[in-house]
Amino acid sequence: MIRLFFPIAAGAMIGLVIAAVPLWRQSIRLAARQETRAAAIPSANSSQKSPPGPHSPAAKTDTPLQMAEKVQHFIAAQCREALDAAIASGRMELLNPLMCRWASLDGNQAFAWLDEHIEIWMHVLPDTACVWAAVDPPACGDWMERVWSKLDMPTRFDPTHITGSPIWRTLLQKDVRTAIRVAGNLSIESPVGAPLSRNDLRPAIRSIADLQAVGAEILAHPEWLVAFNAEKPLYLLVALRECWQEMDPDGWDRWAASHPEAAEKSDNQPVNPGLKFLRSTDRTAAATEALASAPPEELEKISTGIVKLWDDPEATGQWLNAQPDGPVKNAAAQAYALQSAKEDPDAAFHWANAITDPASRARTQRRVFTAWHDADPAAAAAWLPQSGWSEGQMQAARDIMAAAPLSPSGNK
Repeated sequence: MIRLFFPIAAGAMIGLVIAAVPLWRQSIRLAARQETRAAAIPSANSSQKSPPGPHSPAAKTDTPLQMAEKVQHFIAAQCREALDAAIASGRMELLNPLMCRWASLDGNQAFAWLDEHIEIWMHVLPDTACVWAAVDPPACGDWMERVWSKLDMPTRFDPTHITGSPIWRTLLQKDVRTAIRVAGNLSIESPVGAPLSRNDLRPAIRSIADLQAVGAEILAHPEWLVAFNAEKPLYLLVALRECWQEMDPDGWDRWAASHPEAAEKSDNQPVNPGLKFLRSTDRTAAATEALASAPPEELEKISTGIVKLWDDPEATGQWLNAQPDGPVKNAAAQAYALQSAKEDPDAAFHWANAITDPASRARTQRRVFTAWHDADPAAAAAWLPQSGWSEGQMQAARDIMAAAPLSPSGNK
């Protein structure tokens, strides 16, 4: 029995060892994986733990995208430590995500460190400064004024091309006044070019509540204004005028009246009457003002625009009734008649008949009949015998119907 027991026991022990080996190996792999993960993702709440610098085994396998995702949790001290390690190991692809993260936390601190590492300027400047300009425009603007003209940078970043720089454009979108001040002050030593257009400026200006402050900032930099051809409008002021007229026409008029030189430099143009009409809280007064000040050759065009924009036929009719006879009322009546011809022929003919100029009245009547005939040929044809028109007008209407004859079903 004893001799039989020992072989059985030995076999059992060997079986247990064989079965335990895979479990032991798996536990080692899990422990190693946890250790690697802990080394690769440092605590965002403590600067005492070393971040995964380029010198660590985990960091060497990171792609730039993976590194960018990790650094979003870094604090400033971790960014600095990782940057020092990246420079030491030559991992230049890690500089941008680390500097952008640092700039988003404390741009002044990040760029003070960058001043000590001029050799990596061009690796990080555009993206990092854009991040800083977006999160803290005043601080970034101050930095640009201090150092921009002193930097030995490629042409696309020098002061003469600052307004074409993505950094300045980011500043412009976030803080128009700061951007204007920076470009104006830098132009004292080196004239600033104007590669950006009014289309670039409009979105930024539209986002500003205090347009007077923007105008004051522009005018505060005569050294910038004179850098342009004195005979041409200043594109900054042109953009300001266009946006201001769009947002608050009366406000622009008041500002332009108190700053005639700026108004002239803005290539000042009258506000589109339709736009001013839309922005007005009193459309009756706005319509009267627009047509009263319109030159004779523009009356028909302006009247048509206002009637199309005025989405209240009853109010339009009441306003027309209050107008004295004359060119203004004739132009507005024609516009109203043509606008309502298809939907309300009775009202259209009423206002066409109210036109006091015979030639204009007859022409408008024919146009109203044509529009009505296009919309409802049978009704227009049935109405014609009771129109009371002269034989010449009746013949003109018959010619219109002949050019668009009725089908057997009553449609064209």
